[in-house]
Amino acid sequence: MTHSFGHEKGRVFSVSEAVRGRLFLTALPRGASYSRMRFHPPIERQPRATSLIKTLSTTAGLNAGGFSLEEFLLKKLPSMVFHSITDSLSVILDFSYDKLLDNDYRYILIGQLLDEIYNVIMSLPELPNASKIVDRMSKDKLRRDIVKKLRSKGYDESRMLHRIRAGRMTDIDYLNGYFVKKGKELGIKCPTNEMVMNLVKAKLSARRKEMEAAIPFEIA
Repeated sequence: MTHSFGHEKGRVFSVSEAVRGRLFLTALPRGASYSRMRFHPPIERQPRATSLIKTLSTTAGLNAGGFSLEEFLLKKLPSMVFHSITDSLSVILDFSYDKLLDNDYRYILIGQLLDEIYNVIMSLPELPNASKIVDRMSKDKLRRDIVKKLRSKGYDESRMLHRIRAGRMTDIDYLNGYFVKKGKELGIKCPTNEMVMNLVKAKLSARRKEMEAAIPFEIA
C-alpha cells in the first residue's frame, strides 16, 4: 500500500487519507508453506481468492489492483529493502535520513545490510525467474535508489524513529525480520540484519523504561 494516512483531530478511532496511493493485492495458499508445489488453477485464479481481490479492486478510492505473488513481490520488495535498511539505521543512530550518508562507515553498513537482503531475495522460491529480478531490481539499482531516496528525504525522520521515541511497537519484524526469517529457512545467514533488528528492539525497551521512570508534574 502506498496510501498515506493521518489521525483525525478531535475524532477518536478515525484516520484521514493524507496522500492517495495504490493498494497492491495478491493471494496466498492456505497455510502458505511456500513450497514449489504448483496449484491448478493458480491460487490467484481460484474463486475464493479472486472474490475478495475483485471486491477491493472495484472499490472506489482504494486504487487497488490484483497481482500474482511473483509480481506482487517484485513491486513490494524495493520499498521493503529501503525501509529495512534506512529506518533501522535511523533508529540505532538517532539520525534523520540525510545524515545516513554523511560518512563512509555508514555507507559501508548500508552495503552490508543490502548484500544480505539481496542474497535472500535471489534465493526466494516465490521468485524463480532470477533474470526478472535482476532486470527489475538489481543490487546496483537498489543501491542507487536508496541513495536517491535518502537525499530526497533530506531532514525528514523515519516513522520507525518517531515510534521508538513514543515508546510504540515498530514493524521491524516485518522488515529486517522478514529477510532474517527467510534467510534461516533458506540456509542464508543475515548477521548484520539480525544485529540491527535486535538493537532496534533494545532501543524500544530502553525508551519504555525511561518513560516509565519519568515523574509527571504540572506547572502551576
